[in-house]
Amino acid sequence: MGRPGNPPGKGRPREYPGTPGGEGRKGPLLKAVTAFLNLVEVGLGCIPGVKGFYRRELERLEARERVLPCDPGQGALEGLRIALVSDIHAGPFLGEGQARLILEKVRAARPEMIFLAGDLIAQGDRDLDLLAPFLEGLDSPLGVYAVTGNHEFFHGDPEIFTERLSSAGIQVLRNRGVRVERGEGTFWICGVDDPGEGNPDLGAALEGKAAGEPALLLCHHPDFFPVAAREGVVLQVSGHTHGGQVRLPGWVPMRHTRLGYLEGLFREGESLLYVSRGIGAILLPLRLGAPAELPILSFRGGIELEPVNLEGFVVLPGEDEGVPVHAVHAGGPAARGEGHG
Repeated sequence: MGRPGNPPGKGRPREYPGTPGGEGRKGPLLKAVTAFLNLVEVGLGCIPGVKGFYRRELERLEARERVLPCDPGQGALEGLRIALVSDIHAGPFLGEGQARLILEKVRAARPEMIFLAGDLIAQGDRDLDLLAPFLEGLDSPLGVYAVTGNHEFFHGDPEIFTERLSSAGIQVLRNRGVRVERGEGTFWICGVDDPGEGNPDLGAALEGKAAGEPALLLCHHPDFFPVAAREGVVLQVSGHTHGGQVRLPGWVPMRHTRLGYLEGLFREGESLLYVSRGIGAILLPLRLGAPAELPILSFRGGIELEPVNLEGFVVLPGEDEGVPVHAVHAGGPAARGEGHG
């Protein structure tokens, strides 16, 4: 593998020890502000044509291959294709019809596995009703796996979330992992609760993993990555940032990361992080410069990431004879604040 380098980040990574009692970390003022913004979303969602407006965004959604390298000792990952679905935010801007459209696009990609990286809801557990056909329709040969996002804690009940998804045959990985057999090898899939609102415990999630067995981690918040990298996780998949959702020239108002993990592929030592821009929207039914994304992560041996250049970008090889198809930030300037989407 090449060594693109690590995001310098002016903020220090948080520690996430997995201690009890950390749920619901937003203070009273922030909760009041969030409640007001929820009312704004509901009001906007009641305007005729708003859901139809965002449906046009979803109609442009494409399942695009993102090729990731795997080492010779990770043969069970060779050729594995994972659909990464993140930040649907079903609710005022995205209803049942739009969720069915997402399901069609996931099915058409024919992935071996499906990962749901949190924030499926926007404002409450009732939003899961909008996702019922989507959740029940998901299927892949090696299973469907999910983790909680901050919205599942702050706006909903993570126990209800777990129950609803489990009843649809989806494995919700709340600080736990499972072994998956593929070919003649195995790998470990694990997930942790949202670091912002829950109690992530990576030690518990990795309990049972065999020595040398590659581990894939689902974690909604990308800023958990330094913790995952220290434990040798092969790949962490995250969302949360929306890629900024609205990106203006020279200014990204909503970053949702203190460490610069805004979107795309990052590397820390031998560990990789992929941050999806996600699918839904919050606050405004709008994406500008950060289109909705449905990445299909595909592991392939015998490739290397290009070394990072002076611009701080790394190129992923594509499917057609190594043609670059996706340039992603690998070490740009640190974010100047953390959002709560």
